Amino acid sequence: MLIVSTLLLLSILWAYLITEISKYIPGQNLNEIQQIDPKYNQLTVFITVVIIGPVIETFFFQYLLIKGVTKIFKWSLLSYQTALVSILAFGLMHTYNILMVIATIIGGFFLYICYALFELKNKNAFVFTLLLHSIYNFYGWFIDFI
Repeated sequence: MLIVSTLLLLSILWAYLITEISKYIPGQNLNEIQQIDPKYNQLTVFITVVIIGPVIETFFFQYLLIKGVTKIFKWSLLSYQTALVSILAFGLMHTYNILMVIATIIGGFFLYICYALFELKNKNAFVFTLLLHSIYNFYGWFIDFI
């Protein structure tokens, strides 16, 4: 649990820092880019961002992709190739702007580390990674909500 707590703290700290940095770069302000259209109900946004999104992304980018490349290419779970495929695929799916890509590549690194460490321990890697992802997204939703 210490691993998840540490990764969660680092993820939230990273999200805070990148959001603050984005305010000083023209056209890159994440607070403005991620504004939710007022026609959307906050409950719908919450369910999408905090529950459905993390389930789909964790399944695809951590579980399926990592299992696939380790099996197909015979790469180790901890190889740099496996890490790069998972991390870059996750980051490049969030192309709102260049700062968001960079932010999600770093976030993808934390999710990859979480998945790999728990997978090595045979301890519900998908569940722990999903929880980390959901809590991280909850932070982003909450900051936008307040």
